[in-house]
Amino acid sequence: MVSSSSSSTQQCGHLINTIKSEIRNISKEKQLNEPICNYGPRRGKHREAVLILSDWHIGATSNNHWNKFDLQIAKQRIQELLNKTIESCVLNEVNTIHVELLGDLVNGYLHVGNRIENEEDVISQTITVSEILSEFINELSKHVYTVKIYSSTVFTFLFICTCKT
Repeated sequence: MVSSSSSSTQQCGHLINTIKSEIRNISKEKQLNEPICNYGPRRGKHREAVLILSDWHIGATSNNHWNKFDLQIAKQRIQELLNKTIESCVLNEVNTIHVELLGDLVNGYLHVGNRIENEEDVISQTITVSEILSEFINELSKHVYTVKIYSSTVFTFLFICTCKT
């Protein structure tokens, strides 16, 4: 009989290996480079903005009378949000944006209904969200001098991306 601690260790090892493998696959397909800034040196007033990102529910699918939702629709909505955010930041000469990640970016397995409507497993959801989010931040940093990221989730961090021209 396998003890629960060695079983947990095996599961953790499998999870780490899966994540490493997926990261290698992504890095073969896509390469994120330093952003090429589309703005000149900071001038004028220091203006800041806040962008709240939450409830993306990447991995969920729905196709019924009230709603249709899947990964492609989520990506379209996120791209539209990015475009509007950049437009607003440029128009208002924002030089610092605070991006707050408030949760539910992945659909997860918290509720039984989520397990039924999930398009992909939680590891794949997390990898997909990480990729979308990194591309989002990379593109945003091309238009705003300083991008600060805050997360309210278990993996709390503060990331500051400043592009120097």
